[in-house]
Amino acid sequence: MAEFLDQLGEIELSAVHEIANIGLGNAATSLSTLLGRTVHIEVPQVSARLVGALAHETLEAGIVTVGVLMPFDGDVEGTMAFFFPWEAAAELWETLIGAKPEGPCDIDEMAASVMIEVGNMVCSGFLNSVAELTNLGMYATPPAMGVDFMESLLATLDVEAELNMRVALTINTRLHGADGSALEGMCLVIPSQEGLVKLLQSLGLEVAA
Repeated sequence: MAEFLDQLGEIELSAVHEIANIGLGNAATSLSTLLGRTVHIEVPQVSARLVGALAHETLEAGIVTVGVLMPFDGDVEGTMAFFFPWEAAAELWETLIGAKPEGPCDIDEMAASVMIEVGNMVCSGFLNSVAELTNLGMYATPPAMGVDFMESLLATLDVEAELNMRVALTINTRLHGADGSALEGMCLVIPSQEGLVKLLQSLGLEVAA
């Protein structure tokens, strides 16, 4: 798998970056409708790494994080996830429902439902754009939310899906509001190796399985 990771150079990641811009742009439109104000999602960086290395190379360790996870299947199968550090999630909750939980134990049904819907919009927007650009069928399954330290959420994802040797596409995101506010987050796309090859080949890139 490390050899496959070496094939994902600037051209391949640039293609993923462009897809992310389009897909998360669609998600921003949906979020703007939900919030009742304009939201723009910026994608400053896209990278690729093995899932087993994510806990050491992503959001800062020891920070309580809210994550929404969404498996997908079809022509390409895998898992997507969207993560907000606690402070960013709290700010989003306050914007959406006028109140924020003081801590993870205070998350009620409404707060959980709202965050799952935000994650659903982001992940579905990405998948739908990939499907339209590649003519590949990609079908989302119901998302679920988790709250823990980032490294714990990633470890759970790793163990449950047995993905430690899969390649994860890490999409750093920044949500901008019309008032100048910005929320940092991170989107992960973890397809099977076969699915990732199929996706990149559908974009005209020569990648060997």
